[in-house]
Amino acid sequence: YRQYRIQRRGMALLARSLAERKPFLSENADLHRVHRDWEELRAAGNGLIERFNQLDRQQSNQLTQLEAALGSLKEAVLIIDADNYILLANNALHEMYGRDGALLGQRVERVLHSAAFLEFLAEVRDARASGHREIEFVESDRTVWVEATGALITDLDAPNGPWILFVLHDITRLKRLEAVRKEFVANVSHELKTPLSSIKGYVETLVDDHADMSVEDRGRFLAVVERNCDRLNRILEDLLELSRLDSRRPDINLEVMDLNAWLASQVPDLKNRIEGAGRRFVVNLPEEALLVGIDPFRINQILENLVDNAAKYTPEGSTIVLGAARRDNSIEFWIADDGPGIARADLPQIFERFY
Repeated sequence: YRQYRIQRRGMALLARSLAERKPFLSENADLHRVHRDWEELRAAGNGLIERFNQLDRQQSNQLTQLEAALGSLKEAVLIIDADNYILLANNALHEMYGRDGALLGQRVERVLHSAAFLEFLAEVRDARASGHREIEFVESDRTVWVEATGALITDLDAPNGPWILFVLHDITRLKRLEAVRKEFVANVSHELKTPLSSIKGYVETLVDDHADMSVEDRGRFLAVVERNCDRLNRILEDLLELSRLDSRRPDINLEVMDLNAWLASQVPDLKNRIEGAGRRFVVNLPEEALLVGIDPFRINQILENLVDNAAKYTPEGSTIVLGAARRDNSIEFWIADDGPGIARADLPQIFERFY
């Protein structure tokens, strides 16, 4: 019984050493007498512990080298072991998913929520994947789209391998722009279809009934066709202008002029347009000269757009204000109104293409 107790105590100490990965150094003579193979068992356990520690150091060195090489990349980099545990996630990956060190040591399916990514991971592991894959990740209140490329790391003597390396390119903004572009094209198609349908209807009537149609009706129909042709022309001009402004080198011709005087020269036309639309027009321009280098044609486009938006989206009886002022080393002018304004959620995107 005494030998049994000593043996149990020895086995417990050895088990704890294995769990803590610390060598079992006991030289207790009682333990030696338990069994003739005890010393051999202790040596084998210590050898196993040393091998574990050696593999840990090797893995740590390999990960350190990989992190040094990949950590500063702008592309998100992810390394996963054979059990789907995350071994490396660089800074770009943490920024992409809004995490701060919460990815390392986690199983990938617990932190990156995408069945498509897990399917791609399995294909890469089985050497069935080819090329890259567009994958959607749903992260709490937002969606992240990536273009993922995966490869097996086969030339490392890595524990729990082979490891899998993923490079994730964030294409969320491109996806959003693509969706907005499709909506934009649909809206433009609708805008073009409306005047074309009207023109087609009136022209068909003129062709079929022109012999029996009165001069007054013929003139009225032709006037409708002309108005819709003008509307089509304005839409096409807007599209061409969008293309020009989107070019790498838009045509800008700067002139030094008094912006205050130029705005004052536009007031009569603006007043007629705004008050003719049932709105009240207020001018708030300073007396001082506001000398600045501007392109008069482009500035006029900006002013026209601001005025048109104000007149279009404010109710009758509302007030529209034209103002200008010097702000430190810059000159500012504005069109202000008391309409509903732009939704706060849309403000960050209003200068994106097609939004």
